[in-house]
Parts: sequence; C-alpha cells; structure tokens
Amino acid sequence: MFSVLGGTINALIDSVFVSRSMGASALSAVNLSMPVYLVLCTLGALVSSGGAVLSAQAAGRDNMKKAAELYRTALTCSLLMGLLATLLGLLFLGPLAGLLAGRNSVRSGVEAYCRVTLAGGAVYVVSYIPLSYLQLEGKTAQISRMILLMVATDVALDYVLLYPLRMGLSGAALASVIAMLVSGAYGFIALEQGFSNYRFRRLRLNLRELGEIARYGSPAALGNLCDTGKLLALNTLILSAGGERAAALWAVLNTLSELSLVITVGVPRAGNAMLGVYFTARENSGIRTLVRLECVTGTICSCLFAVALAALAGPIGTLFRVSEPMLIPLLCLGLSVVVNTLCCVLETCFNAEGRNALSNVLVAQRRLVFPVAALFGISLLHGVLWLFLPVGGALALGFGLLIPAILSQASRKTKAPLSRVLLLDDTLTRENKVLDFSIPAHIEEACAAAERISDFCAFHGMDAKLVMRLGLSIEELINVIIAKSPEIESVDLRVFALEGTTGIRIRCAGRNYDPFEDEESDDDFLMGIHMLSKMADAAVHTFTLGTNTINIIFRRNENEQT
Repeated sequence: MFSVLGGTINALIDSVFVSRSMGASALSAVNLSMPVYLVLCTLGALVSSGGAVLSAQAAGRDNMKKAAELYRTALTCSLLMGLLATLLGLLFLGPLAGLLAGRNSVRSGVEAYCRVTLAGGAVYVVSYIPLSYLQLEGKTAQISRMILLMVATDVALDYVLLYPLRMGLSGAALASVIAMLVSGAYGFIALEQGFSNYRFRRLRLNLRELGEIARYGSPAALGNLCDTGKLLALNTLILSAGGERAAALWAVLNTLSELSLVITVGVPRAGNAMLGVYFTARENSGIRTLVRLECVTGTICSCLFAVALAALAGPIGTLFRVSEPMLIPLLCLGLSVVVNTLCCVLETCFNAEGRNALSNVLVAQRRLVFPVAALFGISLLHGVLWLFLPVGGALALGFGLLIPAILSQASRKTKAPLSRVLLLDDTLTRENKVLDFSIPAHIEEACAAAERISDFCAFHGMDAKLVMRLGLSIEELINVIIAKSPEIESVDLRVFALEGTTGIRIRCAGRNYDPFEDEESDDDFLMGIHMLSKMADAAVHTFTLGTNTINIIFRRNENEQT
C-alpha cells in the first residue's frame, strides 16, 4: 500500500504548501498541471507493473533467471521512455500549457510547474521499478523507508524553496523531482543489498518481452490515461456548472482522492504479485483467499478513510483555505472510495489471470466513463454535483460484477465452466487432480500432512513402496522447515497429478532457507531430505515475495499411471 504513495504523495504535499504560501490561484495551477504528472505516472506504472507481473509468473514456474531478465528489460524500457517523455514534453511545452490552462491567468504558473516536472520525467518513470520489484522480493520495510524518505525530502525542500528562496511553482515541482530521485536511488540500493533475485548487471532490451510487459501493464497505464482524460472533462464540467468556487473545492477533493489511491489501488496491488504466482500454478484456492482478504481489508480501510474525512471536514477546509462547506463533498468522496476499492480488486485479479482486455474495459468504465457520465447527468438535473463520485463508483461496481457473470454463464456450455465472479477454471479440483491445504507450523501437524499427501499419491497410482518412503521423507522435510524457521505461523501444501507427473509444493514464509543446500546441519537431521532428493526427479527451492517455495517432481512410468 505504501508503494502507491510514490505516485500520489508528492502532489498532495505540493498542493498543501502551494495553497498555504501562494493561494487558491496557484493551487488551481497545480491541479491543472496534474495531467502531465499523471502521464509520467502512466509510463512508470505501465512498465513496472507489467514487468513485475511477468516476473512473478516466471517465479511461479521457478524460472528465476527469466524473472531477472524481465527486470533488466523493464528497467531499460522505463529509462528510455522517461527520457523520451522529457524530450517531447519540453519541445511542446507552450502548446501543452495552452491545452491545460487555455487563456486563463494561471497559464504561466502551469507552464512553470510543467517545465520542471517534465525535466524530471525519467526520474518519475524509473522510480516505479524499485517500488514494484522490492515487493517481489518481500522487502516491504524498504518500500516504507522509500516513501518516508521521499515525504521527508519533499516537505523539507518545499518549505525551503517556497519560503526562504521564494521559487514559486517551479520550486514546488523541483522539490518533488528531487524527492523522487532520492527515494528511487535508495530503492535501487535496497534491491542490491542482501539476498536479491533482481540485481543490476547491464541494460537489456527484448522487443517481444516489451510487448508482453505492455500487455500486462496496460490496465495500470490505461487507468492513469483515463484519469488524465477524466480530469480534463471533470474540470470543464465543474467549472461550467459551479463556477470558480466549485472548481476550487474540486481541486481539494481531487487532491484528497489522489491520497485515497493508497487504499483503492494499494490494497489490490499488495496481492498482485502473489496472484500472478498463484494463477501460473493454477492455485485457485490461493487466488480466492487473497481476493477475499483484499475485499475485507479494502472495505475496512476505505470506511475508516471516509469517517476520517467527515470528522476532519473543518480542518481540511482551513488547511486548503477553502471557505465553502466541506462535509457533503467529503462524505461523497469517502463513499466513492469504498466502491472503487472493490472495483479495483476485480480489475487487478483479472489482469493477474491474463484477462487483460476485460481488466482494461473495467478500468476505463470506472475511471473515465461512469464518473463523467454521472457528473454530466447530475449537472443536467441540477443536483448536488459531488454525488457523481459515489454514483459513478456504484455504476462501475455493478458493471464489474455483471460482465464476469455473463462470461461465466456463457462458459457453462463448454467443458471448462468458469466461476461466476473471478472466472476461475476449477476443473483440476473437480477431477481430484490437485489437493491444496494448509497446516499450522507445528511439528505434530507434519505427520497428518504427510499422510494426506501419501493418500493422494497412492490414489493416483504411485508405487506403494515409493508412497511409504515419500510419506516419511515429506514429514521430515516439513519438520526441518519448521525447526529452521520458528517464526512462521503456517505451511501451505499442494499436491497434483497431471500428465504422468506427481508434484508436491511446500510454501512458507520465514528466512531464506534451502534444505537441499543446507551445509550447516548434520546428516542425521537431514536424512529424510537426502532420501527425498534421491527419489525425486527434480527438487527445486526458490525464494521470492519473502516466501520459500519447494517444488518436488516425480515422473511416473506407464505402469504406474492411472
């Protein structure tokens, strides 16, 4: 969730300092400049999220070499795209400022803010890479430090550049660029420290991989583009319907809505990488567990956010120097956060499943079509303008549930019907070809788990002697894992029987520990593991997302297959 602050907190900090030091007119200039900032965030999100999803899928296939190559491709692409955005933006700065501000008096301020923002275009785009890949490494503490470092730097520089040095809007934009540079530099250093699958070696560009990165990153990028178009449309409609007072109030709401992305985007993104791993491995139970957790967590966080907005209506108005009543607009914003979070959970899940087109459609409806349509309709009816926020979100949620239901119903006529909401194929579970379960991290639970695995393998035709030895070895392996990582709370297990292959996967958190490469423990302690490595055709350990994953594969001969 903290990683999303990378794309929102700078604008919020700038808005507060600018409104306090330069007044409502300068705040409007920052708000009108937001589309440029969003385009840079679009490029960063496109490459980083697309590369991270593909790297997560490669990790799900235990191909960490491919995951690292995708990281280098994403880094190279983000650098090139950032430099190109800077070049084109500065070349066409005049027409761009005219498009954003028209002939209004704030045009010069918009041009000043955009000039510095565009000059730091590469910084903004590239800084998204460590935010995404630190998550893949399970280095969440480093992400928090990145954001805290960025916030502290931005606040300090905003104060210095706006007050003692009086650099105006250019100073506010420069503070954001430098803060992002410092934060991004720390992020790359954190990626290099300690255990890491994603170390920088050299730049790498693969055109085929770029296409895949763009496809999987398209929902995040499309969302930012839709936000750009939405902002332009809403600015025009609100100014026309409510005048300058409504426009000033909308500037505050828009700034706070950017902060709400910590919830609406941050909660789903927290599970995005693991969803990619689970989908590659066809672990539907894991997908459902994560989505359910995201919905519950997102609802709780967004309700708390809505309550906080209502309670702080007075102080918020004072902070931004807005004289209009703030309670009703802030309540509308808070309600919209609740429904938008649930919508974003669906969009993120479909993208991780590879249903990029469906995810893109839902993103466009939620972040552009329904908000603009709702505001247009309410303005025609002369209703409370700010109702467009929850109404647009509710329409998007209904649409997001309706389309999967239609696709699910259509799939009933096929051999692989899909679930109603998440469109998951449960054929393996229905045919008893896969077994997923979890156990508490207690040694006494290892025996029961080994028995369940042995029964499954025996049911699918594995040799009886091998099943007996396998049960004993798996029990010892689980015991070793629990003994070496006493801090873990549970162990996830999966057994599958597909196409002449029986596989066992053991997944748990804790420190990075490969039992097959353990040179510190004595042979008696690892006896079962040595036996298991000799029986198996393949035994692979990977460490990603802060999680140990052990995959053990047995090839069955024709006589053993059922």
